[in-house]
Amino acid sequence: TLYLQGTWDIEPQYAQSLGAASIEYAYSAHDLEFVASAPTPITIRVLRDGEPVGSFAGKDVDPKTSTAVIQADRLYNLVHDADAGSHTIQIKVEGAGLKAYTFTFS
Repeated sequence: TLYLQGTWDIEPQYAQSLGAASIEYAYSAHDLEFVASAPTPITIRVLRDGEPVGSFAGKDVDPKTSTAVIQADRLYNLVHDADAGSHTIQIKVEGAGLKAYTFTFS
């Protein structure tokens, strides 16, 4: 189940944050990617099962801060784990302008 918290503008192809917001989604996979963009750089904080991703940070996430900067319209690798498992991802958006398109998993 996908949960959006905060205020969002829901469009046919994406949801755009209108201020500080968050996305929560339960998934089963070892890698999680997020297709997103923003008109200006926007920082997100990525949590897995309520904790910073740390050693499970994907290539686009700083493992020390559990943050990523979204701007270009592209696929962002948020989580990488050698073993597949069931987890919950939470993306905390620090401001308005994030366009969230979709998640992909492997």
